Amino acid sequence: MKFDEAKNRWTFRIEAIANAAITDNVVDLMTARIHQLSIPAQEVIKVAACFGDYFDLATLAGIQQEPIEATAANLQEAIDQGLILPLNRVGLQNRETPVFTLLHDRVQQAAYGLLSPDRREQLHLRIGRMLLTRDEGNAPEEELFSIVSHLNLGRGLIADSQEEVHVSHLNFDAGRKAKVSTAYQAARDYFRVAMELSPPQGWEEDYEFMLALHLDAAECEYLCGDIKRAEQDVAELLTRAQTRVDKARIYRMKIVRYEYLSRYSEAIRIGQEALALFGLTFPDSPGDRASALDTELASIADLIGARSIESLIELPVMSDRETCAAMQLLASLHTPCYLSADKILTLLNTALMVRLSLTHGNINESALAYVLYGMMLGPIKGDYALAYEFGLLALHVNERLPDAGFRAKVLMNFSWAISIWRKPFADSFQYIRETVQLVNRTGVFSEAGYALFNAVYLTILSRHDLAAVKPACDENVAFLKRVKMEAFEDAPRVILQWARALQGDTERATSLTGDGFDETVYCHTHKNQGLFEMLYLVPKLMLFYCFEDYRAATEILRELDRVLRDYTGTIWDAITVFYHALLLTGQADLRSGALELSADVWAKLDTLSARLRHWADNAPENFRAQSLIVSAEIARVRGSDAEALDLFASALDVAARQECPRELALANELLARFWNQRGHLIVASLFLHAAIDRYAEWGAIAKARQLEEKFPHLLTLTFRGESKDITVAGSQREPRIPLDFATLTKAAHAIAVEIEFDTLLKTLIQISIENAGAQRGIFLQECDGELRMMAEGSTDSASLLDAALPDYSTQLPRSITQYVRKTGESLVLEDAVTDLRFGHDPYVAATGTQSVLCIPVVHQGKSAGILYLENNLAAKAFTAERVRVLHVLCAQAAISLANASLYAEMKREVARRSQAESELHRTLAELHDLKNRLEAENIYLQEEIRREHNFQEMIGNSPALIEVLRKVEVVAPLDSTVLIVGENRIR
Repeated sequence: MKFDEAKNRWTFRIEAIANAAITDNVVDLMTARIHQLSIPAQEVIKVAACFGDYFDLATLAGIQQEPIEATAANLQEAIDQGLILPLNRVGLQNRETPVFTLLHDRVQQAAYGLLSPDRREQLHLRIGRMLLTRDEGNAPEEELFSIVSHLNLGRGLIADSQEEVHVSHLNFDAGRKAKVSTAYQAARDYFRVAMELSPPQGWEEDYEFMLALHLDAAECEYLCGDIKRAEQDVAELLTRAQTRVDKARIYRMKIVRYEYLSRYSEAIRIGQEALALFGLTFPDSPGDRASALDTELASIADLIGARSIESLIELPVMSDRETCAAMQLLASLHTPCYLSADKILTLLNTALMVRLSLTHGNINESALAYVLYGMMLGPIKGDYALAYEFGLLALHVNERLPDAGFRAKVLMNFSWAISIWRKPFADSFQYIRETVQLVNRTGVFSEAGYALFNAVYLTILSRHDLAAVKPACDENVAFLKRVKMEAFEDAPRVILQWARALQGDTERATSLTGDGFDETVYCHTHKNQGLFEMLYLVPKLMLFYCFEDYRAATEILRELDRVLRDYTGTIWDAITVFYHALLLTGQADLRSGALELSADVWAKLDTLSARLRHWADNAPENFRAQSLIVSAEIARVRGSDAEALDLFASALDVAARQECPRELALANELLARFWNQRGHLIVASLFLHAAIDRYAEWGAIAKARQLEEKFPHLLTLTFRGESKDITVAGSQREPRIPLDFATLTKAAHAIAVEIEFDTLLKTLIQISIENAGAQRGIFLQECDGELRMMAEGSTDSASLLDAALPDYSTQLPRSITQYVRKTGESLVLEDAVTDLRFGHDPYVAATGTQSVLCIPVVHQGKSAGILYLENNLAAKAFTAERVRVLHVLCAQAAISLANASLYAEMKREVARRSQAESELHRTLAELHDLKNRLEAENIYLQEEIRREHNFQEMIGNSPALIEVLRKVEVVAPLDSTVLIVGENRIR
């Protein structure tokens, strides 16, 4: 440390300070102070130093083998010198005796250094024994580590073999407690001491203890990174194991450790080796595995028969030890099979567990088997209701056969693979929290690690703020580090980068690189690892679609087609289906619409839409809005604008009610694009602002900026007649009044569903009056070059009209309607009477009209009519929000009017065709009658000829004439000329 004169301040180097050799000086100082005490007081403080953090007076006196009074007197001297401090707390085991602590760890270090190594060893052993004997030889849970630590430091003085065995068991207990607390180094040390103190004949005399001890020790070697020693220990353990069941325990531990190391293929190989002990094998080829799976599924169906799923909880408890061991192996194999992306093997493993449970009875692992089978029935077989039944069965079996470890496994899988297909995403968080809470009781760290990962991506899909993803990710990564699952850390990190890209915190909007994460390194590291590839590709697909890089999105889809084959029916599959469908409809715009789409693309859209509808039917809270958005886009591309708007309105309503921020923002964006393409810029502006606001609220700032940059022309629009402080868009966004989209969508829907022209006009008038706050409304259309009043309404009713405007010049201000007709612009008058342009209109002057709103109804650039509204009770009745609502309703009405006109024309055409068809039927009937009459007359004439002219008698029996007549009968019906040769051969 030194004073910097140039900067006029003190400067220092913290590293140099940290490395300064001041420790010995402090210790020397403390040692000197201790030497100033009396010999008895020095002895007290030296013994106290062996205790550690604190000690109580009774135990200290016992170790010194002196009366408490004498020990207290000697202790007082050290207290007076400030080297020992009394604590206001009760002693160990809540004994009512004073408790003390040394002033500082340097005091403890100095006093401890005054003891010889032999004396230290004696004191630690005496302390450990005393603490242990106070509880009749049992180490209390809260004092276990302290007792074992003292005994271990003095174990060299233990001469009794029985005591060595006892201390060995205590170290085993301490090791297991440390392992559950993820203190793996400490746990390994305890296990090593336990093995050191075990007698040579331990394997013969206490086989179960030795097997458990060496198994836990080997597991800690794996967890501490000493893989070579762990492999050696496991190999030796397998030679020591006496039964197939014990060997299965060893194999199972090795499977779990390889899973932690992300060595999934090796874990599967080890599992297959272990299953072979019980005569269970998996075929090698995919085809044979598929056949084996079909066989297992058929057996399961036969075993269940007509029984209900919930009744399976009454199955007997599995009792055969070897079958139980096989079930435990299969349960351990599930995650490596799944994460290796071997779909058929994963399903076969699950089916075998279920079949064994149905055949031999339920066991703790059966709960896991049932929840995994539900995963198969739901996402893969499509029967989500039955899948949910199996999920509930799994939870009930776990309650019947309590096992906290398997409850964690069941809850983790139920939360991400079953619940989301029947219940809201948000429901899964309760199962995730319970899974994590079970860790300290069970040590099932992998399940908690995966559960916390599920929370990361579910936060993106269901939470209202993308900022919540980072704390979820941080919690997951910290936990993975703590439990030595570092190999899985990139999973939550890549999801965090997905959120950061939307937030605008990566190097570009479609990149995941940023804040220490490099997507190129990620892809290289996890190449050909299906799960990690999928976790990268799905966010990239969403980002490329979101930011309109359709070519890159298409390339991603090709990769996903390969990767997702082993993850069909997962949430990642559902996300891909959603954005695949949106990508196809978005590309249709680039191809000039539906006419450019091939039959294959339409078939693909139908398939994708059907899958979304199926999911929406099972879990509407999660997928209904998505399904409606895709259906709306398909209708839009097909040219069914009215249907598209109706579906978009439903999507907005569902997304708002079910609080789906991503879908709500997207539906508004697509509606803005819809109206912008059709030239309804004001309406497009309204939905664009809503989309930008929703994206910003969600935290997707990069997307909000992209929309602002892409549609600047929609952000500066104002309504003619509005004051400047209520602009629709632009830089003055703060004063903008938000629309009530729930009311708006209902009103738009009411207009969209009307197809009869007359009914539509009355509906339009009534809804417009209601939403604008008007007293009176009129709809006008141009017919034969002049405006005609088609419908009129008030707050109570609406009726149809059909009169030329000049005849009704006293019914509305002609100057206003003509202005809107010529300019094609909306007009808002706060007080028509005082308006310089229109105040002299005869109607305005006569009626004292105050508030006026007149809007052109335009479809595809052509006028579909004019909507006139007025309110004579108050000025400024038509607020900015109401004007915006009316623009949306008029845009919807333009499409509905066009459809209604088309429908009316179709009805007229059908009527014309029906009349023509009726006339055709009459003509055909007349022709049929004429034909019947002619045929009857022909028969009559033939009979008359035979009867009156008697041809038969005229020709007699001449064979030649008979033959000629036969030929005549043959050729008579023909149109061709035929020459018949007679009897005399004359032609």
